[in-house]
Amino acid sequence: MKIYVKSKDAPTIRINLPTGLLLNRFTAKAGLKCLEKYCSREGWYAENSITEAQAYMLFSEIQRFKKKYPDWYLVDVETADGEIIKIKP
Repeated sequence: MKIYVKSKDAPTIRINLPTGLLLNRFTAKAGLKCLEKYCSREGWYAENSITEAQAYMLFSEIQRFKKKYPDWYLVDVETADGEIIKIKP
């Protein structure tokens, strides 16, 4: 996974991490625990919650899609101020 952030005021940030390190069963479970802890106060998470298996299935589909379309970006944002944020799995 490649994370690229460019801003006028700050230095450019580039982070390269193995996709398998970020999109696995452990991070699916940890991410759901964080959502449960911090978003349950808002009330919307209880109604729209997903299971650990569904989160892992989403991660698996992202990895499969990455193999099929190697130039695909998960996030590709350019603001009016000239800031750029790109995340490529």
